[in-house]
Amino acid sequence: MKKILIFTCIGGHTLTSNALQNYLSSNYEIVTSDILETLPIDHTLRSMTRNSVCAGSVYSFFCRYHLLYMLSKCIRIFYWYLNRKKKQIACYIQQHIARHHPDMIISVIPFFNDLLLQSAQHYNIPFILAPTDFEISHFLYGISTSLYEKFHICLAFDSPFIQKTLQDHGSFPHVHVTGPILRPDFFVPKDNKGLRKKWHIKPGVPVILLMMGSEGAQDIIPCMKQLLEISCPVHIFCLLGKYTELQQKVKNFFYPSHITCTVLGFTHDVADIMAVSDIFVAKPGGMSTFEALISHLPMMLYCVNKLPFWEQPNAQFILDNCLGSLVCKLDNLAPLIENMLATSAYVSYKAAFERIPHQDGGRRLESLVKSMI
Repeated sequence: MKKILIFTCIGGHTLTSNALQNYLSSNYEIVTSDILETLPIDHTLRSMTRNSVCAGSVYSFFCRYHLLYMLSKCIRIFYWYLNRKKKQIACYIQQHIARHHPDMIISVIPFFNDLLLQSAQHYNIPFILAPTDFEISHFLYGISTSLYEKFHICLAFDSPFIQKTLQDHGSFPHVHVTGPILRPDFFVPKDNKGLRKKWHIKPGVPVILLMMGSEGAQDIIPCMKQLLEISCPVHIFCLLGKYTELQQKVKNFFYPSHITCTVLGFTHDVADIMAVSDIFVAKPGGMSTFEALISHLPMMLYCVNKLPFWEQPNAQFILDNCLGSLVCKLDNLAPLIENMLATSAYVSYKAAFERIPHQDGGRRLESLVKSMI
């Protein structure tokens, strides 16, 4: 059985690599590798802090507490580190690849793909890059034109912004718009009536999904308080993910008689919940945006705090294609939702989704892999 080595890291990158395993593991031996764990900087942080701090947790801390100024400083230092230690890091990566001896490399991570491309060329094996955002420049960092015949780029969606980014980086002969790589259940037809019954949602009541992602714990409580100000009947799904310590706090809120709520921690039912939802309140993270696009779910993107640079094109794509609105002030959240539900704006948003391709990126990448190895 041929082996595929998938390079991943935290957050939405892990969701993508897990989805890839679902599509590929029946026909290939799959090995996933967290790129940060292979590098000396991560080993140093772990040894200095008795394994309590790693590069990924530093990133998560800055995002969770909206310390974008500090995060941007750290990214600059990280770029400096990459350039300063490029040969050493390239050596670590080549050794790591040699230990696994894969027949193909797939990357869903930013920053390191120039070094992964060099290694793929060195070992003469295929390399697929699958960006997880509309902002792909950090996925192409260090790459300027590649004529390596075994290098393919798989994009979730196309846009003028993405095309310009590709042109700015040079020429790439193998670029595919495959659709997003999500869990297979996002592409399975849903029984919405049965799902509403399962979740005890009253007929005709709009459903709002609140999901802030792995770095949005600080914003869940203020958003929930705002959603409880909505004056019309709604059902709220509040998905907390790993932040289950907030579950009791959310359940203990005073709920008006016209509002019902389902509070969940980590769940595999996201595709089903999106299928029955009418409005998605979330940060414009890459994977949550892709999931909503495939689910044809109008978005209220939470932009109260400054967005990191890699989320800004996600939000811009939603605005440019009339697929949702931005919430730039917390007090506006409830009025914006009420207005969307009460006017023809909601019908316009839903109609705009008909222009969005509904492509199963995992299935199409599976076909590409089969043709390459």
